[in-house]
Amino acid sequence: MTRTDEFPENEISFVLPDHVTSSDAFAVAEVARTACQLPILPSGRFCPEDFGVTYALTFMAGTTPIETVTGDPAGCPSLMGLGPTRAAGPSLWDELAVALGLPAPREYCDPFRGRLPTAPTQCGPLL
Repeated sequence: MTRTDEFPENEISFVLPDHVTSSDAFAVAEVARTACQLPILPSGRFCPEDFGVTYALTFMAGTTPIETVTGDPAGCPSLMGLGPTRAAGPSLWDELAVALGLPAPREYCDPFRGRLPTAPTQCGPLL
C-alpha cells in the first residue's frame, strides 16, 4: 500500500508510513474479497470534504504485481480500478487495517484519513 497526499499543505499527520506491506496472505485475500464485494458508488452524490489522500493497493503474487486499485478514505470513500467506482465503506478499511497490523479506523484517529492539525483529539501511537 502506498499513500499519496495531493495537498501536503493541509498538514495531515498519519500514524503509519507512506508505504506499508503485508505478507499475511489470508488477510490480504480478505481485503481483495471485500473490495470485490463493494457496491457501485451511486452517481450524483454530494460528498463532504476530501483532503486529497489516496492509497494505491497493489496485490502481488510473490514479486509479480497482479492488480492495483486506488482507495480514497475521505469525502465519499471510494475504490477505483475494479470496473465502476465502488463505495468503499468501513468494511474495506477495517480489513485493510487488519492486513497491515494497524488499529481499526475510528473518528479522528483513522490511520487512513489521518489527522488534521485542528482535530480535537490526538492520535496515539500504534500498539
